[in-house]
Amino acid sequence: MHKLLSRQMRRVLGVEGERAAAVLDELRQIAAHAAVSPEAARLLAGLDTFLGQVDRAYTQNDRDLELRTRSLDLSSDELLQVNERLRIELASRTRAINSLRDTACGLLDGGNKALPPLIEDDIEALSALMADLVRQREESRNDLQSVLAALANQKFALDQHAIVSTTDVRGTITYANDKFCKISGYTRGELLGHNHRVTRSDANPPQLFADLWATISAAKVWHGELCNRAKSGDFYWVSATIVPFCDRSGRPVQYISIHTDISERKRIEARLADSERNFRSVVESLKEVVFRTDADGCWTYLNPAWSEITGFAVHESLGRPSLASVPAEDRERATGRFFALAARQVDFLREEARYRTRYGDNRWLEVFARAEFDAAGRFAGCAGTLNDVTERRLALDQLEEQLHLVQELFEVVPLPIYLTDTAGRYLHLNRAFAGFFGIAREDWAGKTVQDLLPGELSALHVEKDREILTAVGQQVYEAQVELRDASRRDAI
Repeated sequence: MHKLLSRQMRRVLGVEGERAAAVLDELRQIAAHAAVSPEAARLLAGLDTFLGQVDRAYTQNDRDLELRTRSLDLSSDELLQVNERLRIELASRTRAINSLRDTACGLLDGGNKALPPLIEDDIEALSALMADLVRQREESRNDLQSVLAALANQKFALDQHAIVSTTDVRGTITYANDKFCKISGYTRGELLGHNHRVTRSDANPPQLFADLWATISAAKVWHGELCNRAKSGDFYWVSATIVPFCDRSGRPVQYISIHTDISERKRIEARLADSERNFRSVVESLKEVVFRTDADGCWTYLNPAWSEITGFAVHESLGRPSLASVPAEDRERATGRFFALAARQVDFLREEARYRTRYGDNRWLEVFARAEFDAAGRFAGCAGTLNDVTERRLALDQLEEQLHLVQELFEVVPLPIYLTDTAGRYLHLNRAFAGFFGIAREDWAGKTVQDLLPGELSALHVEKDREILTAVGQQVYEAQVELRDASRRDAI
């Protein structure tokens, strides 16, 4: 029997625990034989069972109490452990929140002006702020990715078009694209880490590099043309742009060089220069003047023949009006011819004109001029030649005088004289001829002997004319001619 039940029976009922079984047995006998009510009989009969259940209840209570005690002991240890763990986690979270707060403050100080100010103990505000910062950081990252992609595309396009390299401030190559390697003949490994002087040639004047370094060291962009030497020893020309990249203080930290291969253009320019020198040599050795004027008619080019013909030095004539070289009495006509060229009224001009010399006399020059027009169709000036024909003009004048004298003699000679062309047409008859035949000279002009004489007489003249044209020289023969009155005469 449980000790608590035994103590209660002794104190309340006066029955010792060890006597409880005998007393209960005696009460069962009384219930069976005595005249008691059924309720009393059932109470007495069930008292043993009741006490048994109470005893078990006390026993169960002891067990429960022991379990609770043990649980409380265990729970106390676990609670201490949980408390320690919570303390550690709280300290970690506090450090994380402080770090998060410091990060947010740093981001706010970094220029995120659109974000609300940070409240020290407002965790919800801090969480919202961090969400905004993360969103903005993500947007910034996306923008940065877009910019980097655009820069990558631009770099790709630049590498495809140009020769690109980067150097440090001492000129040591830190990057070289494929085009640089190809044109220089060096591998990328042979270029990286070496100075840009590896491709320098002696064709560049030393002052050029002094100016280059002075410019880029001052954080300014340099433009120019460079002649470089490839690994093979061949020269190549580039049009160069060198851009300095600077730190926050404005000092260059590296340089990027963007070059374009202009070797072919330089070769063409050299050939053109040679051709121009040869052409100028030929032109300046000519005995006729080669000239060019601008749209106002002022000389822009004259070869040395101008000085030989006019006595004026080329340098003092350039820039002066070309029409000022024409005598005053011829200037109006020359002006009209110049404006006719400018207005496209004529395609070119070929004539003889007088030009004044330094010595006050005039020289006859054969002028050939053609108008020049620009791409827009505007008159740009004239170009052409001046050929000195003064001696020829004097010879022609003398010849004309001599021909005039011959003409006078032709007219006064008393013998009949005529002149025909190769077709036998009469071109000129003197007075004696007209008197001999009794004709008017204009009646025979342009006619042949066949038109004027009977067939039997004209045949001999035609044959003799053919012979003299074939044999060339002089010819003497006798023949009859018919006069206007139809009479005939013998003539030599």
